Amino acid sequence: MTSKESFVNLDSWLKEVEKNSTENVNVLVIGNKADMEEDLEVTDAEIKKFEEDHSLKVMKASAKTGKNVDEAFLEMTKKLIVKKQ
Repeated sequence: MTSKESFVNLDSWLKEVEKNSTENVNVLVIGNKADMEEDLEVTDAEIKKFEEDHSLKVMKASAKTGKNVDEAFLEMTKKLIVKKQ
């Protein structure tokens, strides 16, 4: 979330995923570097709008501190379990 450019590129990356995968692909967007609050370039409002526009969940995480890393894996696991049922 410290790179506005990466956030803007999400649209084109999602199009590539759609183009190169089956229609049943699960997507979870994880924004790294949530620990660097003073350097964040993407606002919560922008994230919320992205989530609404794409019907996707965005999670903020930090590989450095481990914040929300386990939660992101649990979220994806839940999606896969629901999908299988």
